[in-house]
Amino acid sequence: MGNDRIPIIREKIIAHQGYFNIKAIENHLKSYMEDTRHYDLSEKDYEERNEPPKKALVIKLIAEQEYTDYYKIVVKFEINMNGVDTTVEINGKPITLQKGVAKLTINAFIEPDFQNKRGTTAVAKFLDKLYNAYIGKDEMQQCIFSCVKDVGELVSRFRQEVNSTIK
Repeated sequence: MGNDRIPIIREKIIAHQGYFNIKAIENHLKSYMEDTRHYDLSEKDYEERNEPPKKALVIKLIAEQEYTDYYKIVVKFEINMNGVDTTVEINGKPITLQKGVAKLTINAFIEPDFQNKRGTTAVAKFLDKLYNAYIGKDEMQQCIFSCVKDVGELVSRFRQEVNSTIK
């Protein structure tokens, strides 16, 4: 790893208590990051417990996207859901959902010079900071904007999924 990370979002926690569908939320968030926004997604940890009527899922994911050959966006998020199977009727049809707590925790940062192209000597670091302060400022701001937009949309999709389950 190159230079210091540029923190964008630290420990943003979004929680929902009520009805939700564990698998739908997991698939929806993964699909958004991987298929829609083209991040490379890797599972750091996956723990699923299915002891009827209780269900639980904890997934730690890392989404990485090379924004340019210098900046990489990294979004680490954890989906933590615990619930009890409950049958509800929606539009006259019985559907099995989970009733409990769903939580999304997000950390995001920009990793500059992730390929170590600019060197590690004192002079190289000085020139790198000089370049970033004056010439590369717009590129960095666009990368930050893209990261914030993606995280905002991830949060929005999580909220939409848990709130659209039952009304």
